[in-house]
Amino acid sequence: SIHVFPYAPHLTGLVGLGQWFDASTAANHVDLLTGTILGVAVYDTALPDSEIELHANAFHGTSSVGASFCGPAVANSTGAPATIVASGSANVVDNFLTLEVAGLPTNVFGMCFAGLSQGNTPGLGGGQGTLCITPPVAMITTQVMNSGSSGSFQVPFDMTSVAVPGWGLPGPGQTWYFQAWYRDQNPLHTTNLTDGYFVLFQ
Repeated sequence: SIHVFPYAPHLTGLVGLGQWFDASTAANHVDLLTGTILGVAVYDTALPDSEIELHANAFHGTSSVGASFCGPAVANSTGAPATIVASGSANVVDNFLTLEVAGLPTNVFGMCFAGLSQGNTPGLGGGQGTLCITPPVAMITTQVMNSGSSGSFQVPFDMTSVAVPGWGLPGPGQTWYFQAWYRDQNPLHTTNLTDGYFVLFQ
């Protein structure tokens, strides 16, 4: 539903923005709509639903950004290569970018890293993958991720804290290259890498 408030609400901390009721259940389930506000836009009139959705998609950059390179990667024990893509916004000021790694074997450990130039180093460290980024690299994951039962994981990319040694934080006009490393058993214990993905920051 759409409502126009005749005043400016004061919100601090974790605050309920309203309540949602479901009258179809015996208990009239209530959701207090508490959570974190990612962004606020204020208009002087109520907008139609379609325009609200259009503005939200533009703000959050819901489509993928950038493009793949250095693929396909070397196939892993699933019989197919793993991939990495970025979704969100390429605008540095938005700081809203997520790396999505898929096609991994289930329940294996992995991590994401980034650099500022492409590379091509097969058999990195005796593993089965190809390193598509030239060092120095920035480690994006603060902890090792696990692919779980889905064979995938997501890593938020914090543009205010991830820096390539000697180059610093992402800046407008820079192209960053991303890749993920992971463990595998194919057929013996080994490691592998996804393809690469690049994003031109704005």
